[in-house]
Amino acid sequence: MTPDKWQFSYNVTKRRAGNAPEGSGVPVGTEYHWYILANQNVKKLDANNYTTSMIGLKYKLAHKCADKNNWSSSDNVNATIYLNKNFQIGSDADFTFRQKTDAFTGNNNFVVWNGNVSYEIFKKRNGTFKFEVNDILKQRRGYERTFSSNYIYERNYNTLGRYAMLSFTWNFTKNPGTPSSTK
Repeated sequence: MTPDKWQFSYNVTKRRAGNAPEGSGVPVGTEYHWYILANQNVKKLDANNYTTSMIGLKYKLAHKCADKNNWSSSDNVNATIYLNKNFQIGSDADFTFRQKTDAFTGNNNFVVWNGNVSYEIFKKRNGTFKFEVNDILKQRRGYERTFSSNYIYERNYNTLGRYAMLSFTWNFTKNPGTPSSTK
């Protein structure tokens, strides 16, 4: 059986059965941008009725405060490539995007990219040499922005920038001198 491809669009105004408690929830006008990956099951009950259920994952991609016209978004991606049983190359990146405001006009978008190469040694591969470079693009910065209903707070602070490190790790739980127990 070949899967069918369907495109869909969904818009709805949700309404509570009763009134929300005073002061509960986020302020009116707050917006979120979500990415949803889901599995939907549908069962026809009779000629006019069916049930549907959806189970999956929901990722918040961006957030906009109600009384601000600013969006913010952050995400992370990582990958490891195994070249053979002993040699690996890895990389990860953190993305942060924030709109400029009237009060804070600096560039608030940055990508922190890290990379590493590792080589495992010993018969049980429990020793690892690893060379890594952190903040390859030199964009890491100590930065925090907080929104409230009546203020925007932005803080900058010192943080460690680009650096490289060579390390050796020996995992003693797989000590080559200890015989493994088999049951």
